[in-house]
Amino acid sequence: GTLGGQFQISFNPTDGDAARDWTVHAALLGSEMESRVRRGENDGTTFVHQFVVLAVQSQAMRRPYGLEWKASVNLQSPATLGPKLRAVAVWVSKNGDPTPVQATGRYFPGSTS
Repeated sequence: GTLGGQFQISFNPTDGDAARDWTVHAALLGSEMESRVRRGENDGTTFVHQFVVLAVQSQAMRRPYGLEWKASVNLQSPATLGPKLRAVAVWVSKNGDPTPVQATGRYFPGSTS
């Protein structure tokens, strides 16, 4: 099986930025992921990792009508990676400039401890 899914993103820029082109970026995150070291100085140690990027995608946004920009991203990751907590982070930037102008995120239902 896989983790993740299809996400629909909508963005309403301020009036001064309505004519710009936008890109949405989305990342599927896993937390409480354990990895056991089997060699070297940390042999036998188990590390717990937070906010591991399991999948990431960037997509140009479209404006079908009005001021609302839309995009769809599909984030998939093998379920065998086994994160105990899953989340998604989404941010919007101007085309050609990676600086976020809007960002949001949330845990998946049932995945918080």
